[in-house]
Amino acid sequence: MNLFAVTMDVDWAPDFAIEYAAEILAENGIKASWFITHSTPQLELLRKHNHLFELGIHPNFLKSSSHGSDEDSVLKQMTAIVPEARAVRTHALVQSTPLLYKIAADFGIHLDVSLFLPDTPCLQPHTLHLHNEHLVRLPYFWEDDVETYNPSQSWNIASERYQVPGLKIFNFHPLLVYLNCRTMDGYEKLKKQKHLPDLTADDCAPVIERDAGTNTLLQGLIRQIKEHQGESFTVSELAALWKKKGETTLKL
Repeated sequence: MNLFAVTMDVDWAPDFAIEYAAEILAENGIKASWFITHSTPQLELLRKHNHLFELGIHPNFLKSSSHGSDEDSVLKQMTAIVPEARAVRTHALVQSTPLLYKIAADFGIHLDVSLFLPDTPCLQPHTLHLHNEHLVRLPYFWEDDVETYNPSQSWNIASERYQVPGLKIFNFHPLLVYLNCRTMDGYEKLKKQKHLPDLTADDCAPVIERDAGTNTLLQGLIRQIKEHQGESFTVSELAALWKKKGETTLKL
């Protein structure tokens, strides 16, 4: 499966940042899977682009989570916000076999994208069987906030790091795209200033990066998909494509 794909972890981004990232993708006809953290009017905007976007959940199981005090309450809240969700990526990548089993058995979600294997070649989906349930797991390849801490960071999609064979799911955060982050300094400053959904464009303006950063790489990835791959995929489509080929190595 030698393909590039885009996902977005909303991570409580303000509405204008969600809209900004969605418009970049929609204007270029790029499909993406959005992992949702909270209720916002922007969900209806994303749903209007259902030919391009699918919505999954991004549940927070950490201590003091605003999503709930235990696994069941967190998952009930998130699936109420996104009842159509077929995919999950847990916030902070919290996972365990009992939790994954609960997600599949009790909430009917059978696609997980919570395995992060940065810059790893030859990635493929796989099926995890748990008792009488299963999850198709798609490992992902790159994440914007992690790249900001990489001592050898690259915001150029043509980098050899990004051109290895295998499935390459790139994960972005709408606010980091809006800020074009190449470090987390501005983002962390904003977090101390206000609750993220309450930020305004004026709040963000002073910390937008002018050099190459997260937005730069997203734009390069879009060009890579359009010019070389020819089509884009949601994670559900990637899983279906893999299964159609008999769960074997898939090349396009």
